[in-house]
Amino acid sequence: MTQSPEERKALAREIAAEVLLHLGIDVADKEAMKELRSNLEFLKRMDRGAREVKSAAIKTCVGALITGLLSLLWIGFHDHIFKN
Repeated sequence: MTQSPEERKALAREIAAEVLLHLGIDVADKEAMKELRSNLEFLKRMDRGAREVKSAAIKTCVGALITGLLSLLWIGFHDHIFKN
């Protein structure tokens, strides 16, 4: 039994609608779909923000580590040159 592309598309839409309905999302309700879209956009922004915070934290830690190492080198160099 071979299905046409239109039949397969209709079946896929029906299955997707059923899965979403099991998750509590009625695809026939335009307001619910609008809310879902809004929630997904919010999650996307939150994910992007979390990645930016992580990146900034890593850069700050690396910068602090490099500054500390350079300070140690400078102190060692300074003590070696200006021994009393």
